[in-house]
Amino acid sequence: MSMKKFALAALISLVSFAAHAKAPVITIAGGSLEVAKTGHVYATFLGSDAGYTDILYFNGKKIFNGQTSTLGQYVDLGKFVQGTALTFQLYVKNTKYTFSSGLASLNADNVFHANAVLGKHHSATVGFEDAFGGGDKDFNDMKFSLSNVVAYNAIPAIPEPSSYAMLLGGLGLFGFLARRRQKTNSFQM
Repeated sequence: MSMKKFALAALISLVSFAAHAKAPVITIAGGSLEVAKTGHVYATFLGSDAGYTDILYFNGKKIFNGQTSTLGQYVDLGKFVQGTALTFQLYVKNTKYTFSSGLASLNADNVFHANAVLGKHHSATVGFEDAFGGGDKDFNDMKFSLSNVVAYNAIPAIPEPSSYAMLLGGLGLFGFLARRRQKTNSFQM
């Protein structure tokens, strides 16, 4: 196999591996989830891993209780016009704190408390943190999914260390190939 074909194969493998890597997490911070198309938005409870009693609100209406809601329970949030921003509040009964999705400045600790992973067909899985200061940042204290939503002006999360390792490995491979090619060309003179 020629060096060009090998380099091309390595590049294709690297790009393919990167394409199949973990889906990017989109933080609702600095932006929001918005209604994708004029119509209904549904929320589905996906569970709670909180030690506290967390209650999720939307537009002042109680949606889910982390202690009593059942997996798969869903709520019709209503019919909205395309582009309507959706902001949720998580009330932590034990500490009396309320945290909002969206801008960090909406929260007393000035920390982002919600993130979303965008899915196919205008869906998203949203997770909240219920501890002042952001807690352990695994965003699983209250989890729910939404239909008919898109991210608007969202900030991508910081890439995983494995993404950097993969990038550095690929760059190292290309450096090795380029150096090897230089040595091969210098011997042919």
